[in-house]
Amino acid sequence: FGIYNIGSSRPWYVYGNVVHDPGTSSSSFFWPGSDSGTSPQGPVYLYNNTFIGVPITTGQGRSGPFASASQARNNIYWSSSLSGNSSISDSDYNFSNGSTGGAHSISSGGNPFVNSSGKDFNIISTIAANLPRNKGVALSAVSSQSFGTDFEGNSRGGDGAWDMGAYEYGAGVVTTNPVIAVN
Repeated sequence: FGIYNIGSSRPWYVYGNVVHDPGTSSSSFFWPGSDSGTSPQGPVYLYNNTFIGVPITTGQGRSGPFASASQARNNIYWSSSLSGNSSISDSDYNFSNGSTGGAHSISSGGNPFVNSSGKDFNIISTIAANLPRNKGVALSAVSSQSFGTDFEGNSRGGDGAWDMGAYEYGAGVVTTNPVIAVN
């Protein structure tokens, strides 16, 4: 599973995704490439995504780097990593249980998820130095792309600060309604 772009230098906007459970341990999310194998791709704007157990790396023998204007902000890399030419030099305000670069990023973070074994990747309510709630940075629109609402309709920064990851913590967290029996 992944995104494989070849021969394009147009902007990519990758925002608000939850990527988890790759088919194999060697499955990668990004494979930037070009026909020549060395042309920069993008720029790529990797904003407010949650990656669980997914290597983000180059592959397939066509491994051009991301363009220098690329940015990564407010992402959660849980048991995931950026490597090879997929590294984005302008990377900050990210969260990892391993290591992630950036002066405002959180490395060696605690488990931020409501129920990862049950595939609920909403973040918990706790605000702490090693957790992603209220640790993100507000993102301005890029071209015509706006990043202020998560997939569940929560406004980013609605409680005063942006969260890292695909989901903004809020009262609007989706819950399962109980089954109602009708006879």
